[in-house]
Amino acid sequence: MNRIVLHCAALCTAVAALGDPAAAGGFDPSRVFGDARLVVHVDVEALRGSQLLKAIGTEPIRESLELDELERSLERELREAGLEPFEGSLATSVIEGVSAVTVACRSVEDTRGVWIVSADSSLDPLFALALRHPSHRSLSEDGLEVHTWTGGCAEELALYASKRGDERIYVFASDREELLHGVRALIGQESSAAGGAAVLSRRPRPGAFLFVEAAEVPWLSGYPSAHAARDLAQGLSLEVGESASELYAVATVQSASPEDALDLSAVLDGVRAFARLACGQEGAPPAARQWLDALNVNILGSAVEVELRYELQRLTEDLRRSEYY
Repeated sequence: MNRIVLHCAALCTAVAALGDPAAAGGFDPSRVFGDARLVVHVDVEALRGSQLLKAIGTEPIRESLELDELERSLERELREAGLEPFEGSLATSVIEGVSAVTVACRSVEDTRGVWIVSADSSLDPLFALALRHPSHRSLSEDGLEVHTWTGGCAEELALYASKRGDERIYVFASDREELLHGVRALIGQESSAAGGAAVLSRRPRPGAFLFVEAAEVPWLSGYPSAHAARDLAQGLSLEVGESASELYAVATVQSASPEDALDLSAVLDGVRAFARLACGQEGAPPAARQWLDALNVNILGSAVEVELRYELQRLTEDLRRSEYY
């Protein structure tokens, strides 16, 4: 059964490739616990309406994510579980029904965390089917109704479902205590990322459909050439979105002091110079040099901002000429 629910989670994530807090898909810090050290938010609604997605179409992305196979696998598992197959296309229902996906983790290195999915009533039939599975249990934890399933690719998967008007909020995790921590923040019983004591405090700019913030950057430890950047960096945020006719991606790396920011900027300039040399090698994507030239590195106090702005029309032409399209 966990495969069924986890496949749904995969579909929700895949939606991000196919698609202010009051906005349906906007990042709402009041839904995230205040001690989160890693947050990933996908505004599916904004991505679904983006000029970029409309220009390149969804078929190449659907094929690369193998959504058809994922959908067939899930429907097969539903039949094997003795449940009725989902009417119509499950992937289409998820794509059209989900407005946002947020992942919050209390550790940057242990990213199992809590998933928060905002959707409409399109997912109601799937949720009803899941509740009929033999391994489903409904538990009361501190007055909260928690649904669990056992077996499959994880020992247990726990889920909390809430309705707010026409909106459906699904919170799930592989750890029940982590789930309860996330739910308590969602319903106001514990401090959220909207509070002044939150570990993470940045907010995405208008037009962003992907937002990431991390309190540390331990991932660089696996790359010897990035040791200097890892030692200087104390936090990271990333925003990707559209503004007018441009695609923008802005990464902000926080350091301890303006002097460290200057050193970090020098490291990043060196990495960019090395990448430019690599672009001259045989087999390098033709547009890679243009992307590198579009990068700007700026020092903002004790932070370093790396910004990419690229014309959407030019980007779609580059993508259509690439081997990945």
